[in-house]
Amino acid sequence: MYVRNFAYRDTGMSFALFAWGSRGDIQPMVVLGRELRERGHKVVVAALPRFASLIAAHGLEHHHMPHDGVDEFAAALSAMPPPPELLGIFA
Repeated sequence: MYVRNFAYRDTGMSFALFAWGSRGDIQPMVVLGRELRERGHKVVVAALPRFASLIAAHGLEHHHMPHDGVDEFAAALSAMPPPPELLGIFA
């Protein structure tokens, strides 16, 4: 990742990064947050509780998101019929 060192580096801006999904979705936000923190900014990463240790391991503040929606997603997915082109596979 290319990050340019701008002249306003020491302004001490605050960033809230919203990271939703699996580790593959969270990891890029952690990398971005770490770079921002190293440049003197305050960073909070809002993510599911299961990623709190990953975020803290990189010196970032974690904000707990209370709901992950996994149960609702699984229920909706199981209620969907398979696409017609896959019916032969499931028969």
